[in-house]
Amino acid sequence: MRKLLLGAITALLMTTTANAEFKVVVPQKPTGGTGTWANIIATEINKFLPADDQILLEFIPGENDRKALKDYASKNKADDGIIQITHGGNAESFLQLDLNGFDYRDLEPALIQNLNIIVTKWTEFDPTKDAVIMASGDGTASEAMAIALLVCGTELSVNEYVDCFREEVVWIPGYGGSDRRIAFNNGELNTTRDNPIKTKKKYKDLLKSGQAEYWFSHGILNGATGEHEDDPNFPNTLMEDKFMLTHDVYPYGDFYDAYKLLKSWRDGLQKAIWIPKDHPRKDVFLKAVNDMLADKESMKLINKKVGKYPTLTGAEAEAHVDMLFSLIDEKTLRNLLAVSKAVLGAEGIYKPELFD
Repeated sequence: MRKLLLGAITALLMTTTANAEFKVVVPQKPTGGTGTWANIIATEINKFLPADDQILLEFIPGENDRKALKDYASKNKADDGIIQITHGGNAESFLQLDLNGFDYRDLEPALIQNLNIIVTKWTEFDPTKDAVIMASGDGTASEAMAIALLVCGTELSVNEYVDCFREEVVWIPGYGGSDRRIAFNNGELNTTRDNPIKTKKKYKDLLKSGQAEYWFSHGILNGATGEHEDDPNFPNTLMEDKFMLTHDVYPYGDFYDAYKLLKSWRDGLQKAIWIPKDHPRKDVFLKAVNDMLADKESMKLINKKVGKYPTLTGAEAEAHVDMLFSLIDEKTLRNLLAVSKAVLGAEGIYKPELFD
């Protein structure tokens, strides 16, 4: 009888474990860009998971979206089988800040969506004649550096680009994403930035009326070459091409290299799902991801809501992460830290472990 009882209890525990939901942490509130993306993607992945074994999203905002990653590392959530979502701002932080030891290399990429950030301006604003008026904030360093390149031109040192940026650009601190969008729509700013979802949604009327237009974007990272290409969802907006039109040469030099490193990490990991390498049900989760990617209806919906962007999994995603780490070297990383401190006032830390 005792053996039968123990056997029944063991069977119950095994059944409960097998049918536990997949807990996925999102480093943002549900209404944020990543929160919105997470809800879209989770809904589609859930279609290919058992009905009693669905994704359960947990939203942990705070510390400019860094709290979730710090908690993940310091509280050993990988040991609990927690799956982590990250966004481009997290990648920027990873290059420059202490995240309590969080390291992408400790996890396996279950899905990476290589996205883009689009900079929109008022049509009447001419950046070759008028001062750029834009709100700063967490995650805007790539835009600041791109604007410095476009406005200031060529043949400048890192410090000279920083000085030019300070002279030519009105960079206003203290705006969150919602405040920035309101200020742009009200005409208080002549330039703004957003991800593809928010750009098409929040500036729809201004773009449709012709009052606003796309100025530039950072493009789509080609994981095979490490180069950025024009975004078919926002054609003819690639920053490098815009630079060529203005300055008759493609951008180059130490400042551009630092910009390229930052935007490659930020946009190359704009949205990603990471799973512990030893997760007991990793194969089940990854199969659902691959089934979603192979499903025409799911991808049609995702492409409609997010845009048609490269979505990587498996060996392709792992190679993509390896390529991003290969872009880091001492000189470029130090230059990036210097620019972030000078332009954004962000005091970063030098992390040689990123390329040692």
